[in-house]
Amino acid sequence: MKFKEKILNLLGAVDKRHVSELSKRAFAMAQISRSTNDWVAFARSINYDIKSGGKLLRDRARDMAKNDPYAKKLLKMVRKNVIGPDGFTLRVKSGEYSYNPKTKTFDFELDKSANQLIQDAFWRWGNKKYCTNKGDLSFRELNQLVLSTAFQDGEIFVHHLKGKYNKYGYTIQLINADYCDEMFNQELPNGELIIMGIHYTATGKVKGYWFNKRTLKDELIYNYYSASEKVFIPAERISHVFIKEVDNQLRGVTQFAPAALRVKMLSGWDEASLIHARAAACTTGVLKPKENSNPDFIGYNKDSDNNVVQDLAPNEMFVVPDGYDFGTHDPKFPHEQHAPFNKSILKSVASGWDVSYHTLASDYEGVTWTSSRTALLDERDGWKDLQSWFVEHFLNDVYSNWLEMALLSGSIINPVTGNSLPIEKYEKFNEMQFIGRRWTWVDPEKEINANVKAVASFQSTLEKIVGEQGYEFEEIIDQIAREQAYIKDKLGIDLISVLNKIPTEPVKETPEENNNNGNGNGKAKRINGIRVGEY
Repeated sequence: MKFKEKILNLLGAVDKRHVSELSKRAFAMAQISRSTNDWVAFARSINYDIKSGGKLLRDRARDMAKNDPYAKKLLKMVRKNVIGPDGFTLRVKSGEYSYNPKTKTFDFELDKSANQLIQDAFWRWGNKKYCTNKGDLSFRELNQLVLSTAFQDGEIFVHHLKGKYNKYGYTIQLINADYCDEMFNQELPNGELIIMGIHYTATGKVKGYWFNKRTLKDELIYNYYSASEKVFIPAERISHVFIKEVDNQLRGVTQFAPAALRVKMLSGWDEASLIHARAAACTTGVLKPKENSNPDFIGYNKDSDNNVVQDLAPNEMFVVPDGYDFGTHDPKFPHEQHAPFNKSILKSVASGWDVSYHTLASDYEGVTWTSSRTALLDERDGWKDLQSWFVEHFLNDVYSNWLEMALLSGSIINPVTGNSLPIEKYEKFNEMQFIGRRWTWVDPEKEINANVKAVASFQSTLEKIVGEQGYEFEEIIDQIAREQAYIKDKLGIDLISVLNKIPTEPVKETPEENNNNGNGNGKAKRINGIRVGEY
């Protein structure tokens, strides 16, 4: 008997009771029952889903960003924490290895003069005069716009323009995701494919992008999204900035998606509750006809449906017409469960968006020192992750393209020799690091003491600690040396000796106590007599 027939006979011999027993032993998540009938039972390609709903996702995400306070707050949190008020700091790491005969090792020595020249030139290019083709955004503002658009829309295209645009020979043009049409798909005779506006070679490598040709008139008057004329731009001139969450994902998806439906439902709930609360505050009434009466309203206003309406002003007396009884209408809002319900929903929204509930909801009631610090640590790890992604997929591309054109145009000049840095050393100078913003703590004294102990016990280094704060170790040391030398030259004071003589008081802590926030759950401490740990 063949194997297939044996299996069929075996299955035929199993009664329904045994089938039921077998299904109970399976993964609960994979069971089919009345409770799971509405759960997805088959999977589709992520690219199929993006092709089908990409534009609708963007449209709804943009509506949320314009009208929903929590979506707007999230975008502001992303801009403030990933980019920050000062933006990213460029540190060029070019240098050369040299043999050290004493240690018999090869030591790497930074080319400080060239690195400083490149950093200064890049900083000057970051002025809005040069940075974008429109001349309306500084480099920091450009970073914020690229990040927030990629987060909100799911993606954005960065066009690297090279040529006689400015003295550096390089500027940036942003291309909205709408102009790369998800519905533009073709199979070409040479084996190449166009999938959702992206042109692929026969081997699957991105060859370029097809964009709808656009003008300001198209945007203001016509539907530019459905423009028929298209422009091809090679892949080496485009940075497609999006967060890839699935292997082989070709286009981006808004980061609002995991919690968008909850936010929309919550918005409707809040709107209805607000209307009910306003109606309750007005204490409206209802007129009911008395039995065996045929009243007639004379001198009263009527609406378009011939219903009698009467506007009441505050403290105004109202006389009930003959033949009617007056009944009150009380919607009983605000409801005592409104705030707990909102809090419950917002917690799931905050989890979906990977941010702290207290920050997203601006709700610091009951927050303790420990819980707030734990939430901040987790949230800041998320911001650091976004910073690394942003550097890898946008900033590194910008620097490499800018450096190439700046060297070719001879715009990085040594003021001492009058010579420009040579293009032949492009690979050497194309070693960089972008340092993102870092954050201070509510109790910096504790952090400083912890860092001192970590260095003393060889669990950390000064360079690592300084780098975590967003600074360059060599730059900090050089700055301290300059300040100390300047003070000693001008005032004759040894700054380090003076600082070492300043007495320090040990940190005194008292047991945790109630933070008196009204619910008895929060805790606070006293350090050196100062109450901390409450908001």
